[in-house]
Amino acid sequence: MIKSLLRIDFLIGLLLVGLVATACEQKAVEHGNEELLRVGDRILTVLDFNEAFEISKTAYAHNIRQQSEDLRDAQLRLLNQLTIELLMLERAEELGVGLTDAELQEAVTAIKSDYPEGEFEQTLIEFAVSYDAWLNRLRIRLIMDKLVEAELKNRVSISAEDISEYYQKNYQGKQNRSE
Repeated sequence: MIKSLLRIDFLIGLLLVGLVATACEQKAVEHGNEELLRVGDRILTVLDFNEAFEISKTAYAHNIRQQSEDLRDAQLRLLNQLTIELLMLERAEELGVGLTDAELQEAVTAIKSDYPEGEFEQTLIEFAVSYDAWLNRLRIRLIMDKLVEAELKNRVSISAEDISEYYQKNYQGKQNRSE
């Protein structure tokens, strides 16, 4: 009887060790790929967020890492921005709003034409942004622009009277006043 209990305890111990080892191995594989945010079928992983934050840090002061409250605020702003982005991309998919390769290439050509020869690529290198990452961000931005246009184009109308009324309320007679 005692031998069978010892065997059962031994088997349970082996099973627990096996489960722990499997869980540790699985965690090592998934490190960075943990799901941070999900909207429909779209997933933002911790790794995606960290990569986006590395790019966005170029817009902040160099010492943002030393100021933990500023760093946390910057991370929250980015998380909010990425959440809105995922929601908008999901809505674009629902409405069938997309971007063709030709439209994307046209936008790339227009942007590159604003730079002298070779300067565009040099700018990406200086900010340590890969061309593929930049292209993906551009694609997302263009889809979001098309979504806003599709959603608001026929729903929002501003008349000349609306503009005149707004101007009178907010600006008329205030030009000479200094703030």
